[in-house]
Amino acid sequence: EEEYKLAKKNLEKNSFQLDYIITHSAPTSIQKEVDPTYEINKLTNFLEDVKNNISCKKWFFGHYHKDIEIDNTFTAIFDNIIEI
Repeated sequence: EEEYKLAKKNLEKNSFQLDYIITHSAPTSIQKEVDPTYEINKLTNFLEDVKNNISCKKWFFGHYHKDIEIDNTFTAIFDNIIEI
């Protein structure tokens, strides 16, 4: 709970405008596209809320052990190396 509160506080400090987000898991809606067999949980739902309230250039995540560009914003990374 403390980390969720801190994350929200930092997002507010930056007016919900970010260049890059790097997380282990993906937001729920993105996770469903990457691999629908993964369980939805409190973290993916929190990230979904973040997704719906922020603006960012790119969001990278790696939990699913796949290299997939979902769209222009969301990218799963496992083996690929990406320059920012």
